[in-house]
Amino acid sequence: MSKRIQNAASPKLNGLLALIPARSGSQRIPQKNIRAFFGHPMIAYAIAAAQNSGLFQRLVVSSDSAEIGRIANWYGAEFLQRPPELAKDSVGVKDVALHALKALASRDGFSPEALCQLMPNCPLRRSEDIAAHYKLFQQGRRDFQISVV
Repeated sequence: MSKRIQNAASPKLNGLLALIPARSGSQRIPQKNIRAFFGHPMIAYAIAAAQNSGLFQRLVVSSDSAEIGRIANWYGAEFLQRPPELAKDSVGVKDVALHALKALASRDGFSPEALCQLMPNCPLRRSEDIAAHYKLFQQGRRDFQISVV
């Protein structure tokens, strides 16, 4: 996997945001989001799949960890520092998404048409999977969609 992987043949659609919520405090597997998996940190696979899908105007990793932020930047994602109160086990991804949306709107004036949350610990997700599910989302004129395997 290269440092930055982009599919040049597929233009980015305006206003789509990929958000990868990557908390540092996993109880069962410490530092699971940055543990090496076949030579790359686990989170790198989510970043590469989002990049290769060609769908997103912005790709943001939200984390409470500066180390995760550095890794995310190196692999080509933006880093959004998450406040400590949003890094607890009891905090849901909805709250993390709302924080990211508010922060990007106030900081950059960015308000996406749609948000795609990609969990950081799914290394087998492919860019084709993301593109196919986005197509279903569009065709169904859905407000939200959850993909589970």
